Amino acid sequence: MFFMRIRRHARWLFMFLAVLFALTFAFAGVGSGSTGVGDLMGSIGSVFGGSGGSNPVKDAQKQVDKADSDQAKLAPALRLLGKAQVAKALYTEAAATYARYLRLRPNDVQARQELAAVYKNDSDIYGNQLATVVTDVVQSAPTSLNGGGLVTDPIASGEHQNAVATASDLYKKFADPKDQELGALNTALARAKGDLRASLLVQLAGEAFNATQAAVTFGTYVPEAAQAAVAQQQAQRWAAYAVAADTALLKLHPHDSLTAQIKQQLAAVKPYAPASGK
Repeated sequence: MFFMRIRRHARWLFMFLAVLFALTFAFAGVGSGSTGVGDLMGSIGSVFGGSGGSNPVKDAQKQVDKADSDQAKLAPALRLLGKAQVAKALYTEAAATYARYLRLRPNDVQARQELAAVYKNDSDIYGNQLATVVTDVVQSAPTSLNGGGLVTDPIASGEHQNAVATASDLYKKFADPKDQELGALNTALARAKGDLRASLLVQLAGEAFNATQAAVTFGTYVPEAAQAAVAQQQAQRWAAYAVAADTALLKLHPHDSLTAQIKQQLAAVKPYAPASGK
């Protein structure tokens, strides 16, 4: 099975992976200063701009309403509304607004990056919580005594099952927007050219690598969770994103300061991708 390679390792390996799991939400994998959460996308405010006026969401909504069906006016009004909603942390509303805007302007790569940032913010909130709960699952698991059978008690068993259920719920809340984020980045990449394409490759490679590590860690240490099978499938899909992006990056950086880092990340994620790496 997909996770059997990891399960054969000694239990102490969990501590390393737990740390890695937590760090996946603070750092991206491939080398430039644009790959960390803070450096890659900047703060939400720097990506979308600060708010102007007393109520920018209402002001922008008025422009949307005024534009009505006039697409020439509606598209920029929607873009403005999406940015205002993000600045006010209205992420669900912002995602819907950006989706509406992109139906009018499907080739706007920057807007797709902004939409990906909305999904990422939502995902990372739950991902940070998930890292802690996965630790609780492992620490509350039944243990063996002198090589014998599993030893537990009803209270400990209940705590373990509660931790498993919480981890499963948090994983879904983390994974759904993460899947949308990576999909938005991949779609943006298909439309990007030049330096923007290179930047998106770095971004997608790092985000997909981190997501894969999170899914693998969850599936390995919470195998009884309802979301474990889903995590296995998602890890493969996300790893395929990372492999494709890293492979493309190697063509751009065959022999420079980034080459070794790209190869290292590619080697780490490739075992989890489908055999074709596509």
